[in-house]
Formats: sequence, structure tokens, C-alpha cells
Amino acid sequence: MSKKTGAAPTKRFSGGFVTGNGGSTEALAGAISSDMFIWGDLRDLAEQGCLKISGDDADPVVAALAGIGLLTEAVDAADWAPAVLKAFRKVGALTESFASYLVTACKKSIKNKRLDKGLSSSFADLQNLGDNLGTARTVSTFKYVETPEDLSALSRIAQQNPNAAYLMVKKGGADVAEPVPWTQV
Repeated sequence: MSKKTGAAPTKRFSGGFVTGNGGSTEALAGAISSDMFIWGDLRDLAEQGCLKISGDDADPVVAALAGIGLLTEAVDAADWAPAVLKAFRKVGALTESFASYLVTACKKSIKNKRLDKGLSSSFADLQNLGDNLGTARTVSTFKYVETPEDLSALSRIAQQNPNAAYLMVKKGGADVAEPVPWTQV
């Protein structure tokens, strides 16, 4: 590998780490990596605060997940989930209804200074989904998760048969995902 070939991915990773933006796989990896340290959460809170103060549209999901990231900084198992969900938000892989749930659950957790039980379950379901489907398939299927119950059911299906979970949602899209009585799976 030449110096020039190796420099571009490193530069993209570094850019994602510093800015939190993920225009490429390397930049997205850098953004998620920075969220594993206090830097990424502080950066995102500062950015969202500046946007709000200046009258621009701040993203309440990114702000709420950054707050949870700070709350869970000492617990690695819980700290990666907000980082991944922020990345999902930035690439358009979160439905508005699930994003709304996240904001509400994050605010509740921050107010109580401990992780909400439902949010903790969603983080565990996200981990299970990622473990069984891998990153790319998790992002693809997450676009159809509307509620924590959807996530839990999809996680259970993925645990039993990862290919079935992925193909059901990927091939059927919202037309298949919506009518499925997820809570009965």
C-alpha cells in the first residue's frame, strides 16, 4: 500500500473523529470512535447548543443521545449504543417515531441520573441485532423500527434466524414491516 493510498482513509477517519460527520465508512467509524470518549458527546452537545442559540435547527435526537453518552461514559457496555444510534440518525436510519422515543427515554434517564429500564432494553436489543445481523444489515433493518417493541421483536427474530429477519424487512420494506404484529413474534 502506498503512502498516498493509506493517507486518504486515515484522513477521512480523523475528519469523522473531529467533526462527528460520516460521509464515508472511514469517517463514520471515526465519528463513532469519538463518541466512545467524552470528546464526541461534548462536541455534539456543543454543536447542537450552538445551532439552537443561533436559531438554526438543532437535532434533539443527537443532543439527547449525547447527554446519555455523558451519563453512561463510565459504563462501556452502555456507552457504545448512544454512539451507534447517533450515527444511525446521521445517516437517516432512524424513523421519526423511534427517534421521538429515544428523546423521551433519554430525557427521563438524564433527569433520574440513571439509565431508564426501557432504554437499557433497547440498547441490549440493538446489541443483539448487531451481533446477529452485522453492522450493514442492522442499519438497513433499523430504518423500519418504529417502536421499542419493534426492535425487541426484530432482535428476537434475528437471534433465531438472522437471514430471515434481514430478508423479511429488506425485501418487504415498510409494506411488510408495518402489518407484522411485532409484539406477538
